[in-house]
Amino acid sequence: MKKTFLAAVLIAVAFGQSAFARTDSASVFKNVIASYLELKNALTIDNGESAAVSAGHLFTALGEMPADSLDSQHAAWTKYHEKLSREAMQIKNADNIDAQREHFKTLSVDIYAMLKSLEINDVDLYYDYCPMAKAYWVSEEGNIVNPYLGQSMPTCGSVKDTLKAYR
Repeated sequence: MKKTFLAAVLIAVAFGQSAFARTDSASVFKNVIASYLELKNALTIDNGESAAVSAGHLFTALGEMPADSLDSQHAAWTKYHEKLSREAMQIKNADNIDAQREHFKTLSVDIYAMLKSLEINDVDLYYDYCPMAKAYWVSEEGNIVNPYLGQSMPTCGSVKDTLKAYR
């Protein structure tokens, strides 16, 4: 009887730690997405200074992900983490908004691929495309607000994919 009870307690503790770790990684992942969207939104209003700050937030959020808690998603996270971190740092350190937008192109393709691989976003997201910039980005809204052309052509583009929330 004591062995059965002890086994049940150990299983409960292990399950509780696993659930906590998943909750923690989901929370950090929300920060990654929020920081990316903050960066995207700064570019839509042509604000390079805010974009640099947001890229710094993204870099920090990427570094806080407890990758060990991702279980089967660990390989996907590892695949994108370094690329995303490098692009975020390049945007943060870029001399001008045009350079930031160039790095944002690569960052956006990798964020989308990561989102598709991990399947842990808790809100619907949209994968948009601008034919003039020949570039994609992820957005939190279905309306086009273009980060590549900013205020000069804010509605240029179209939604190419919807990433439904995984709940």
